Amino acid sequence: MTSPFCDGGPPPPPVPGWRLAPGVELLGAFKGSAFSEHPHLLRRGDGQIIQMSLLVYTVASCLDGEADATEIAEAVSTRVGRALSAENVSYLVANKLEPLGVVENTAAESQPPRSKPLLALRLRARVIPEPIHRRTTMLLRPLFHPAVILAVLAGLILTDLAVATTAHAGVSTATRTLASHPALLLLVTALVFASGAIHELGHATAARYGGATPGAMGIGVYLVWPVLFTDVSDVYRLGRGARLRTDLGGVYFNAIVMTAAGGAFLATHFTALLVFIVIGHVQALYQFLPFVRMDGYWVLSDLIGVPNLFAYIAPILSRMRGSGDPGTLARLTGIRPWARRVITGWVYFTVAILALNAVVIVKTGPRILRTDLYASRLRALSVAHAFARGEVVGGLNNLAAVVLLAVPVVGMVYIITRLSARTIRTVRKWWPNWPARSVGLSALGLLAVVAFAFGFVPREITPAAVGQPWGNVLGNPPG
Repeated sequence: MTSPFCDGGPPPPPVPGWRLAPGVELLGAFKGSAFSEHPHLLRRGDGQIIQMSLLVYTVASCLDGEADATEIAEAVSTRVGRALSAENVSYLVANKLEPLGVVENTAAESQPPRSKPLLALRLRARVIPEPIHRRTTMLLRPLFHPAVILAVLAGLILTDLAVATTAHAGVSTATRTLASHPALLLLVTALVFASGAIHELGHATAARYGGATPGAMGIGVYLVWPVLFTDVSDVYRLGRGARLRTDLGGVYFNAIVMTAAGGAFLATHFTALLVFIVIGHVQALYQFLPFVRMDGYWVLSDLIGVPNLFAYIAPILSRMRGSGDPGTLARLTGIRPWARRVITGWVYFTVAILALNAVVIVKTGPRILRTDLYASRLRALSVAHAFARGEVVGGLNNLAAVVLLAVPVVGMVYIITRLSARTIRTVRKWWPNWPARSVGLSALGLLAVVAFAFGFVPREITPAAVGQPWGNVLGNPPG
């Protein structure tokens, strides 16, 4: 049997040929892109999305395990309108596709390249099986009918106005009430986490409505916080409008939850619902931040038409300095001028904000860690005392607090470790060509480490601190 793109004449006898690796999917052209020539996307079995030219993509689409190099060359030449020889095909397979790990039974010993962005989701684990996720999103698709969307948005506006104008105890009073009632605080915590799960369900349902197949839902750590996530990478096969719908699907489902919570509060004046409504609105607004990988980042990315904005930080900064690796600078070629200007502005703002956050972490990180460790210790003791007295709700509330306090500590340590390792790798990479730059980065990293470590030094020398320099970290409240 010949390749599906090869035609003409009787099929020749089967010839051993190349075959795509298991799990590889051809996603097609990236529609609505800001590139002068639309890139084509391929998804590897491990979920990695790979961007490539039409020529290489077409060669990949002909690797059916039976067509030989000559047949593939004829098929590709017909499809792309460019003469290609069998030698050209062999070169592209060996030098473009095999190193990417998309060809079965390759002789490459090294692991295929994989993007490892610093501000990416880490420590991921699936929590909702894909069959359950699939059935749920199929049932919820009608919620994305335009008439339903308009009704939900109108309902949210009306309930928000009603909550704001109706006489009630107020947010500050409701917050104080929660502080003295562990059961209510535990309820609000559960509602916030449930709202996060519904948010991810909104992304998945929007992808399903557009014709994509979302993956499983899971939990991971982003920056220093635990977050839920849903794999919607299949949405790249859709157009810009469908991708934007998927980007906004999470906030839209939060709007549904807020509308229902507002209606319930108006009917009951239950104080816990008022606190949850305020937290829910703050969370929705927070999602629109475009400087980290929140919903706003993906909205901006799809509006511009570039899949990964963070990949352009290094090229733009290198171009600004008038230096850099030609391979890195080549990423900017082919992007339309207006998009390049928008991305440049985003890079400048993002680098400034991330740099400011890095300074804040170095300055306040030690105090945050000390405070969290001290608070975790107190909460852990409260858990034991509550359960010993038979106060199950209070014990569960304190247990949730211990988890929420511990996760940022683990996340901060994890990020610092990864950032240190990446800095060391960058210095080693730069040293042969840019020794001065390597020395500067090393000095900056060492200064940050010293400043961070200095934050753990006690401000005052007390008898308790003498001989116990870490006593205030684990035993005494931070000063």
